[in-house]
Amino acid sequence: MSGPILETRGVTKAFGGLVAVDNVDVGIEAGRVTAVIGPNGAGKTTLFNLITGVYPVSSGEIRFDGVPLDNMPTHKRAALGIARTFQNVLLFGNMTVLENVMSGQHPRSRYGFLEAALRLPKSRREEETITLNAIKYLNLVGLGLYAQRDALSLPLGQQKLLAIARALATEPKLLLLDEPGAGLNRLEKQELGDLIRRIREMGITTVLVEHDMDLVMGIAEWVIVLDSGRKIAEGTASQVQRDKRVIAAYLGEEVE
Repeated sequence: MSGPILETRGVTKAFGGLVAVDNVDVGIEAGRVTAVIGPNGAGKTTLFNLITGVYPVSSGEIRFDGVPLDNMPTHKRAALGIARTFQNVLLFGNMTVLENVMSGQHPRSRYGFLEAALRLPKSRREEETITLNAIKYLNLVGLGLYAQRDALSLPLGQQKLLAIARALATEPKLLLLDEPGAGLNRLEKQELGDLIRRIREMGITTVLVEHDMDLVMGIAEWVIVLDSGRKIAEGTASQVQRDKRVIAAYLGEEVE
């Protein structure tokens, strides 16, 4: 491990009188799989939205690879190397499976609108490279045979894999997966766990928000627990399983 690739310091997000994330400090170590867990409404997805720039922080600081992300728009964060998927799979319905993944390489494209419109040699060569890279990521997630299918014709499990392939096409250093196991059957979750391990082997730091504890305990090397917007525990999977505050948060009990 080479130290934190992402740090939040005192990060808070309030929506009017509702504090969704409350003074949260986390450090995401480079090169490992981290899970963020907690009951519904704990602030997990809101934290992802703050990291990716969907929401501005109310107070506090987020740093990625040592770079402060204050007021940085989402597309610039993507160009730095932050990619994510969403709870609700957001695919381009008017595109094929392959085209959806190709769209993920837009932050890495080097040719301009005029070159693309005129189909100049430089743009054609780059488009060929983008296509080959997209096929590589489709093969990685097991969807290579479906490249020309309409994206929305795929079942939910494959749509989630497609969303991961599109995120990988941005060539991220940090991949945020928001409830990737939701709606999947047992076999699909096993395959998802295998995929996340392969992504880790590629050197990509992965953080997932997930409710399926079997999936979390099987792949996460570090677990961060949120409750009511606050970090209440962190540690290895076995450590947080035994933490009285974590048990109380899930069971709705008071800690003495």
